Amino acid sequence: MENIGFDLLVRYFFAGVLGFVTVRYFIETVKGYRDVSDSPGWSSVAGVVVTSELHKSWGRKGRNIEADVEYKYMVNGKEYLGTTIKPGFEFSWDTSLPGLNSESRKVEKYPVDTEVAVYYDVDDPERCCIEHRSMGSMILANVISILILSFFLYLFFFDSENLNYSIGF
Repeated sequence: MENIGFDLLVRYFFAGVLGFVTVRYFIETVKGYRDVSDSPGWSSVAGVVVTSELHKSWGRKGRNIEADVEYKYMVNGKEYLGTTIKPGFEFSWDTSLPGLNSESRKVEKYPVDTEVAVYYDVDDPERCCIEHRSMGSMILANVISILILSFFLYLFFFDSENLNYSIGF
C-alpha cells in the first residue's frame, strides 16, 4: 500500500463537506413536506401586505440579501401576521444582477398595501402562506439532492481507483 496523497485528502474533504450540505438541504426539504402537502387544502382569506423590504448585510458567507414580506389577515375575528410566501424549505440564491435576485423579486411582487389571498390551516391559523408550492418541485429537488449525495458518497467511499491507499504521511 502506498501513502495517500494530499490531493486525495482534499478531494475527500470537499466530498464530505458538499455531502454534508446536500444532506442538510435534503433534511430541510423533508421537514417542509408537511406544509407543502397540507397547504392546498387550507382555507383562504383576504390579507394585505404590511411590510415589503430587502435587508442587505454581510455575513460569514459573504453578502446576504433577505426579503422581509409580512402580511396581516383575520381569522375568526383575530388578526394574524404571516411571513411565509411559499411553504416548505426555499433555497434562495443571490446575484449582483438586480433582475436575477430571487429575494428582490419577492419584494417587487408584493409591495406594501397589496391585497393577497392568505392560505391558512384552520386548526392552526398561524400556519399560513400566500403561494402554493407544487409537490413536484419538492420531489424534483429531493431527487436532485439524492443524486448529488450519491456522487459524493461514491467519491468518498467507492472510488475504485483509490481503494488501495492508506492514510499516512
